[in-house]
Amino acid sequence: MNSCNSNNQKGDNKLIFKDDKGNQIYRSDLHGVTGSYNWAIKDDIEIPAAANK
Repeated sequence: MNSCNSNNQKGDNKLIFKDDKGNQIYRSDLHGVTGSYNWAIKDDIEIPAAANK
């Protein structure tokens, strides 16, 4: 991930997420969206025990 909550703008719309592949989410993309989103970070790294508390 390159940025989250950055000051990059698209017109009056704030960029809230951008990844290394160029995928972007602007505030207007989430306008009217409700509910929850299930997500997980998947990688071949070990999660420290303290992070699971």
